[in-house]
Amino acid sequence: MENLCVRPMVSGDFPAFDRFDAALHALHQQARPDLFAPCRHLFTREEFESMLGDPRQILLIAEAGGAPAGICAARLAQPPDRPFLHPAKALHIGDLFVEEGYRRRGVGRALLEAARRLGREKGAQRLTLLVWPFNQGALAFYERLGFAARSITLEAEL
Repeated sequence: MENLCVRPMVSGDFPAFDRFDAALHALHQQARPDLFAPCRHLFTREEFESMLGDPRQILLIAEAGGAPAGICAARLAQPPDRPFLHPAKALHIGDLFVEEGYRRRGVGRALLEAARRLGREKGAQRLTLLVWPFNQGALAFYERLGFAARSITLEAEL
């Protein structure tokens, strides 16, 4: 995509972050209302500012022609200190969202690649994320980029 820029978020990006995060949450809430409560604002501006100041956080925004097109929020994580686990640092993608009009144009891939590069620079050896089975489009996207299931969480009503 021409005129695509992926950069770290700054304080002024809060409105776009808030809008995209709410849209992503709405998709989850619509598919799993038993788990996700309606919520218009997932983070306050203060929480966003705190995330910006946290060196474990990687917050990226993609702009196409200067307009916000998508976001990626990731966090560096070290596994618990257990003798049965290798101490490999991971970058976990918490949110990846691309505005509908920009999908299938390379925005998601650009965000993910930028997060991957920054994670490597910060010492991460793995990139992880969670995708819900109802989100078949996201699942296919991640599989095209080489992601594979690491574990599967099952549930049953009690």
